[in-house]
Amino acid sequence: MSTCTARQPKHVTFVLWQFPEDGGCGRATELLGRAFARRGVAVDFISMVPGVSPTDLDTRSVLRLTDAHRRPVFREATGFAQKLRGLQLLLRKRVDAVYGLRRARRLLEPLDSSSVVIFTNVGPKRMLSESGYRPAAHGPIVIGQHHSSYDGARATGQLDDMPEYFGDLDAFVTLTEEDAQRFQDLLPVPCSAIANIAQIPAEPRAAHSREVAVTLTRYAREKRLDVMINAFDEATKLPALRAWTLHLYGSGDLREELQTMVDDLGLDDRVHLHHRTNDVSHVLDGAAVNLMSSEYEGFPMAVLEASAHGVPTVAFDCSAGMRQLVSPATGALVPQDDFEGYVTALRELMVDAAQRQARGAAARDSVERYSEGQVIDHWLALFDECARRRSRGEVP
Repeated sequence: MSTCTARQPKHVTFVLWQFPEDGGCGRATELLGRAFARRGVAVDFISMVPGVSPTDLDTRSVLRLTDAHRRPVFREATGFAQKLRGLQLLLRKRVDAVYGLRRARRLLEPLDSSSVVIFTNVGPKRMLSESGYRPAAHGPIVIGQHHSSYDGARATGQLDDMPEYFGDLDAFVTLTEEDAQRFQDLLPVPCSAIANIAQIPAEPRAAHSREVAVTLTRYAREKRLDVMINAFDEATKLPALRAWTLHLYGSGDLREELQTMVDDLGLDDRVHLHHRTNDVSHVLDGAAVNLMSSEYEGFPMAVLEASAHGVPTVAFDCSAGMRQLVSPATGALVPQDDFEGYVTALRELMVDAAQRQARGAAARDSVERYSEGQVIDHWLALFDECARRRSRGEVP
């Protein structure tokens, strides 16, 4: 039961690139928003572009040309006709940005000091800042987030924008203490670590002997799903493991490429690429092991949710968050790029149902500290500290 005595805001607004979205950031933000609402806080979401699916949460999107805002529309054009179409789309994109960002500012500007605004990514903050938005000293508390690791921010180019566009915040939140310390060396605002919420079923799942590996993912390059599929193929070359199947759930541009790879390897009867699922519990309740092969992660929701359902994870050691969630007691953590080590760790779990059960139970116990009540208490304590700093005149 929560014992937090921090002052509670009346209203929290999340500002995201896309909501709802496929991937861990969207899922983590949805859980956080619903948790605030259960505490009696009014919650809404400003989505830069329309979400990928309907939602019952109060959400307003401000830009209309979703695809045009994702990538350059003129610079990569070749030939006169293509350049002409690109120029026309560029003009439409700029008009859309002017009116869309004006809509976003009008949603934010009336908020007062009883509210909190959380930018879940530096991209929307950069766009709004460049359009004239500035946090007000007597306005809402403004907090920035990053849902990947410090190394992930550097790999995606977001790190370069953070000092300028996250430098006027009340606080910055990342997912692990290790990353908070690294971001603190970069940013002139207080940096804290607050983990994602684990939704833990009331009862542990019943033991089963299904030979099913799963991953909840995006079909994106940084997930290195080709490595995962190759490792699964190699691990199951043992005749005793030929009945195992691998099920991937997600969306993204690489799905067709990965399907071709599966077909070329002759794995189409054992490796299955599914669309994004809305029933995570059903998928995990039928799984024996969870796989991760990412180049970088933050505090991965896929591992957090698998652990909450008692499913052990095999993963590469790609971030502080992964090290916090996966250990020899709760799964298998393999040095980054150690393909043979990954195959060996996966095979060892596949052949030993008792070890899978024991590590899955330990994984479930290990994420109790990320329960909704504890995570929300950390957020409320942060809001309270931001308000106290303001009362002492320590404004951004």
